Amino acid sequence: MLPEGINKMFLGKYLERRWFKIRKIYYLIPGEINSCTTVLPEGFNVDVQIANNKGFIKFSFRIKSPFINNDCAVTNVVINSTKKLLWHDNYPVLHNEGLIYASFVDPVFRGRNFYVILLNYINDYFSERSKVQVETLVAVVEKNNFASKRSHEKCGYVIRENNFLLKFWGRNIFSFYSKPFRGYFVYKKRNSF
Repeated sequence: MLPEGINKMFLGKYLERRWFKIRKIYYLIPGEINSCTTVLPEGFNVDVQIANNKGFIKFSFRIKSPFINNDCAVTNVVINSTKKLLWHDNYPVLHNEGLIYASFVDPVFRGRNFYVILLNYINDYFSERSKVQVETLVAVVEKNNFASKRSHEKCGYVIRENNFLLKFWGRNIFSFYSKPFRGYFVYKKRNSF
């Protein structure tokens, strides 16, 4: 039993920020499963921008609205084209793996499947249109991000493994993965892109 005045939710958030965080690693093989049937509303379009850098290729997918100047939804995919590990947010991106990261849906458009539409578009893009080889698409999803979990599962992504971040006063020290079990020292590890 917790001492009086300590809320379970507060304690959970405190532990997650300072000592320990659990994340889910979702994956999909492009073209293997496409259970999404959601389509863009009329007038909206998807803009794809590609940046080629040393060791990786970055794709930026944006849903544009005919009604506002801001993007409705944005997500990025980086493809590791090297034989070495690339790092982002304490996740090691493998060779020919595409990491989906920095996703955002404008609050006005939330609850309307715009992220699902982007995930579907990304799957189609890398299975049919892209000249870049991508063996697996991966997304790191925080344990409590239920909307993102639902969106990935709706599009056929499955949980490949769990990621456990061990922290010391909010600083990530170790990152452990469950399948196969492995760990990395990530203190002061910088993002590769």
